[in-house]
Amino acid sequence: MLYLVKEIFKSPAGSFGSMFALCCLIFFLVYKAGKIVERFRVVDVLKGSIDKIKEDISEIKAFIQVFKQSNNPFAQAQSPISLTEVGSRVSDDINVKRIIDKNWGALEKRIKSELKKDFNPYNIQEICFEIGEKYSKITSEEEFDFIKNYAFKKGYNLSDFDLLFGVMIRDNFFEKERINIKNIDTYDPNKK
Repeated sequence: MLYLVKEIFKSPAGSFGSMFALCCLIFFLVYKAGKIVERFRVVDVLKGSIDKIKEDISEIKAFIQVFKQSNNPFAQAQSPISLTEVGSRVSDDINVKRIIDKNWGALEKRIKSELKKDFNPYNIQEICFEIGEKYSKITSEEEFDFIKNYAFKKGYNLSDFDLLFGVMIRDNFFEKERINIKNIDTYDPNKK
């Protein structure tokens, strides 16, 4: 067998064929390597695009949150966010304080469990607002039905109540922990 291969390489046709096959093999390997490198470049481009999309989504979420807070009839837009006269009246009408007091143990536990080691008043506010966005989970079915009917009769969106509950939960927590509400602005990353 080895003899046959030597004879093929010695002949002019065999030598040409071998070199041609070797060149084709090298070309094929270079082509495949280029495709693999191109795929990695495409993945890097996609990864960069995904990171950019994540940044854009974060900005959109922040804008929506600011928009919701600034257009909420129950809360004043200036910092620190507080209830308007309408917000205080609605809070009394739907007994938000009673609902919060009834669920305070679980609310306080959740707030404290979500706080990181280096927390500040702004972090606490954000956690309270997140809890407020899910206020329907801390109300009984009857209480939530009452809030829905109240909102319908008065022409409010149910999402307006998110901030109402969030502010009330935050104020309750700050009062019990003796935290000055004005310290929120000191740690607000949007004010630095």
